[in-house]
Amino acid sequence: MWSGAGDCFELGRDPENPRAKDPCHVVFCEENLSDGGFREILRLVKTTRPEIQVVVSSMLGDVEKYIEAMNLGAFDFIALPIVVLNHICR
Repeated sequence: MWSGAGDCFELGRDPENPRAKDPCHVVFCEENLSDGGFREILRLVKTTRPEIQVVVSSMLGDVEKYIEAMNLGAFDFIALPIVVLNHICR
């Protein structure tokens, strides 16, 4: 189980955990967590449930971390914050 910002995710199907009854398809994680980081999550997911995609986010947007995450099997690496620009065409 991983914790972060009050949310938890569990790979196993725990009958006591209603969130674990439905199959999981995507895991979102931050680069650094209070109890580990994306490397541990990627290794665990890829060895226990390889069909699950992992998306890693980072406030630093470090290219080396991007390459590392992708080489470890991440589906995507998102640099935060995401800035949305609205263009007005006249």
